[in-house]
Amino acid sequence: MTTATIASLLLILASEGFCQIHVKGFVGGGLLIRCRFKDQYNQHTKYFCKGDKSRCPSKRHGRSQDDRYKEFNDKEEGSYVVFIKQLSLSDAGNYGCAVDSTHLDIDTYIPVSITMKQDDCCKGPLTRTAAVGQRVNISCRYPKELSVNTKYFCKQGAVLTCSSPSEASLRYRWTFSEADDDDRLAFTVSISNVTGKDLGVYWCGVRTGGNTGSVALLTEVHLKDQDTEEHTGPLPPSSSSSVFLFCCFSFCL
Repeated sequence: MTTATIASLLLILASEGFCQIHVKGFVGGGLLIRCRFKDQYNQHTKYFCKGDKSRCPSKRHGRSQDDRYKEFNDKEEGSYVVFIKQLSLSDAGNYGCAVDSTHLDIDTYIPVSITMKQDDCCKGPLTRTAAVGQRVNISCRYPKELSVNTKYFCKQGAVLTCSSPSEASLRYRWTFSEADDDDRLAFTVSISNVTGKDLGVYWCGVRTGGNTGSVALLTEVHLKDQDTEEHTGPLPPSSSSSVFLFCCFSFCL
């Protein structure tokens, strides 16, 4: 069996939920953890727990225990998703995604390992304003070692929806562009013709957890209506109708 074949099999196993998911989070940021189970469990209730499999049923860890957590099923992707925000160093440890079943095995339990990192670049939440009908440019910076990692821009609502550069233009009025200046190391997300539906909470993110579709969320951004903010308080210093947000990224495995 060739090395390429082995690597392909490992990616398939990881995406199907047979391998442990390793994700890295950053203090003050968030995590989007995506767990995929076999189709036969699509209609079953799932839950997130802290500890190994033997402790899982009694250590359910969700919104009822901690309002930083939110769980939802992504029907389009066929996966169970856990969203955690306001991360701290104490969130590091072993967790698991599980199907609500009397017996947890390789098909009904996916181990998750969270590693936490402290980094000065990941601070928030940030508030920015934008004028309805205008174009908004949100710029996210990252270090050179992250140049090969997939970047994401996420909109928080009833669920958290993340798009990569190849997906953004198909799903939203978002376009990604890389900075021409190599020293800047940034990508920009542009939202054209801003409407009221575009206002809300966003996250700059980067891939983590290998091929699982999980995302390390680094900076929370609150995008508000500029006209409304003018009547409630002073605007941030700016002479342009565009909004520029700088998000630093740290290396994720």
